[in-house]
Amino acid sequence: TETIGSSFIVIEDVDNDSQDVFTLSDGKLDNCLTKCHFDYDCKAVVFEKDGTTCKGKSAQSNLMADTNWDTYLPKDYGVLADWDQHAVLNAFCEPWGNSGGDLCLENENLPICLDTCTDCNMAGYFPLSCDYECAITRCASTPECVGLTTYTTGGKRSKPKSTIAKYSSYKEDRTCYVDPGK
Repeated sequence: TETIGSSFIVIEDVDNDSQDVFTLSDGKLDNCLTKCHFDYDCKAVVFEKDGTTCKGKSAQSNLMADTNWDTYLPKDYGVLADWDQHAVLNAFCEPWGNSGGDLCLENENLPICLDTCTDCNMAGYFPLSCDYECAITRCASTPECVGLTTYTTGGKRSKPKSTIAKYSSYKEDRTCYVDPGK
């Protein structure tokens, strides 16, 4: 039997800064998910990890890295339907570097992703000439690419990701994007 909870996906360590639709303080996630499921204005739920509070949210955007909260997104509301709506600001996608997860690091996924990784630098980032739209197009066209970490210091660059296990808070110049089609 499918439960209300199974109709949501969880994004751990992420808060949602959109307007509150409701707040429950009974410490029961199922009650919050059920309330959101039947409330037309509720587009997401955030649950405080200490179990004291959950909130129904008015939008699926405004996601931010925060280890005190988990965000739950309804599967039937077009979850991950838009790259921008599921960007986690001030965070980078993990794992990265020697821990794996970077699609275009030398020898990691080549030659499988040779077309996608053309012109990437030694750190696995697309060239500066590959703007946001270019990066999304290249990632979305590669089944092995599940998202991007971007940074804006010295020009906007994007790093295609083969794995996104979590998000880690970082400076304002980083954003973690999840491919909405995967």
